[in-house]
Amino acid sequence: MTILFPSSYMSGSRVDEAFEREYEAALEAGLDIMLFNQCLWDEKREILLNRKESAQALYRGWMMKPEDYQTFYDRLSASGVSLRTAPGQYETMHIFPNIYPQLEEDTPRMLVFPLHSRLDMKEIGEKLGDFLVKDYVKSAKNTDFPTYFEKDISQEEFDRWMNRFYEIRGELLTGGILAKQYVNLKKYGECTNEYRVFYLQGRILSISRNSLQPNYAAELPGKLAEKYAGLPSPFYTVDYAEKEDGKWTVIEAGDGGVSGLSEGQDYRAFFRAVRVALEK
Repeated sequence: MTILFPSSYMSGSRVDEAFEREYEAALEAGLDIMLFNQCLWDEKREILLNRKESAQALYRGWMMKPEDYQTFYDRLSASGVSLRTAPGQYETMHIFPNIYPQLEEDTPRMLVFPLHSRLDMKEIGEKLGDFLVKDYVKSAKNTDFPTYFEKDISQEEFDRWMNRFYEIRGELLTGGILAKQYVNLKKYGECTNEYRVFYLQGRILSISRNSLQPNYAAELPGKLAEKYAGLPSPFYTVDYAEKEDGKWTVIEAGDGGVSGLSEGQDYRAFFRAVRVALEK
């Protein structure tokens, strides 16, 4: 199995600078590496590989909309490279409403709306209480957009904020709009207690602290992490968080190829685990 990384914009023979640590760790783990020209892909949707040979590959790179991943997959296949994650599997994990039914027991309630439709505050407040807003993939985190809305916000004020949401997300908007029930997460100092779990080949690949929480924060229950080891994709992530009452919740899921490693995670251990999992 080959690990497929994007190249640098400065040189098609060098890995993208954002993935240098992963690239070096994958090499050290003894994994085969291949690069595709990220600049050519972004500008023309064409595939240029740093070497020509057939391979089965696990993608580690930038996030794509499902329709772009389909094109990426097809054009790599025409070049002899077969991605381990098929387009349908990518879309299942990348678009949260698709995987929500399988996570519903352990994740906050949500409502789904088409893009640019007017969300009825009375309906949302009655069904969810306080809530947060995102598109099918991302929120407007680290901007002036509110982290969550109280259930009694006026329709007029919320409509103004939604205009701001569309401005922030711009061309990155994906799918539709989600209104998700807001839950209070437990904090240790200023940090919530969040974990990211990577799964590969139906098994846990890695478990890492994902919010810079201190080491004394409660650990993710292993039974909960194991519960979601059989979702319908070969390579994916599930994010978990401790609630204020000490119980745990699923807060997100994603495709493993485009989910980032946690800050402070051991990259070498991660790619050694990838090699072991792929060999099995």
